[in-house]
Amino acid sequence: MILQSEDPKQQHQIRECIPTRKRYKAGELVNWELDNKRIWQNCWYINPETGAAEKAWVQAVEFTGKVVAVS
Repeated sequence: MILQSEDPKQQHQIRECIPTRKRYKAGELVNWELDNKRIWQNCWYINPETGAAEKAWVQAVEFTGKVVAVS
């Protein structure tokens, strides 16, 4: 999943790839929750802006955030 930060204190929006087994829809606002017992190893993804395969992470914990609103 690709998360985009919506923090008004940040000058630019940060996008981050993060592993999850949950299903989300584009535009949903989620809270930040992680399951530190589930560790994902090396992963690649297709960048939706460029279509290129890119390294997503070497190791990451699983994202388990709940939907709080739809934008």
